[in-house]
Amino acid sequence: MKVTDFLLGNDFMVQDMYSSIALEVKRLLQEGIALNILSISPIEKAINSWALGDLEMDREYIKTNFNIHQIEAFTTEKNENWILAKRKADNKTIQVHLNGAAQLILQVCSWYYDASGSVNKIDHDLKLKLEQNIQRMAANKLKCIAFAHKEVQDDAKANVLKDDMILLGIVGIEDRCRPELKNVVKDLHNAGVKLIMITGDNICGAKAIAEECGILEHHSGEVVKAAEFRNFTLEERKEKVNKICVMENSSPEDKRLMVECLNV
Repeated sequence: MKVTDFLLGNDFMVQDMYSSIALEVKRLLQEGIALNILSISPIEKAINSWALGDLEMDREYIKTNFNIHQIEAFTTEKNENWILAKRKADNKTIQVHLNGAAQLILQVCSWYYDASGSVNKIDHDLKLKLEQNIQRMAANKLKCIAFAHKEVQDDAKANVLKDDMILLGIVGIEDRCRPELKNVVKDLHNAGVKLIMITGDNICGAKAIAEECGILEHHSGEVVKAAEFRNFTLEERKEKVNKICVMENSSPEDKRLMVECLNV
């Protein structure tokens, strides 16, 4: 996996343009990644590698100059993680950094940084354009991760921490199927094995990956949203399960429901 796209505001930034990004925007991106990315999963490793190289992040320097107050690690149920931290040079202000699935993070952002460092309102038209760009990246088999930030004071209530955030940027991470996977899918189809792809990706990304590895080519069926499947009655799930080929935006609980139906 590697970061191939970077969306800042509504502009895609190529590497030659990184030097024009305002230092404050770079600093906030570096801090959010250094403090909030653990470099455990392949996605985190890709983001960390991008930040170390293209953003010239100094992870150890950032960690040395911050005090961590609270952290919520990434889970597949929430598809996000956030951290509350204070710069040692400013013990009054809490820095809130949030990152996760782009379509989810966008919903809690009211503002965005542009390359010059200006903070601008996300109006209805811009939100639609950002959503379209996220869908376009997902259709190109990129996993989209967004970064957001805000500052709050010590007396801020927990229920406002993830509201009215400022969007820092969105990265697209290349996640290609292994070359041999398409042949495996074909062999399973020829052997009479029914495949169902259950993924946390959104519907554009899920369909693109399912097409690339041959699931939609060799296995007919529906592409459904996990939220719809979750809200079916047990009888409806039993009736639908054998018609499903791909289920997107799935949580571990959705996978459990699917397996239960298949075991009936």
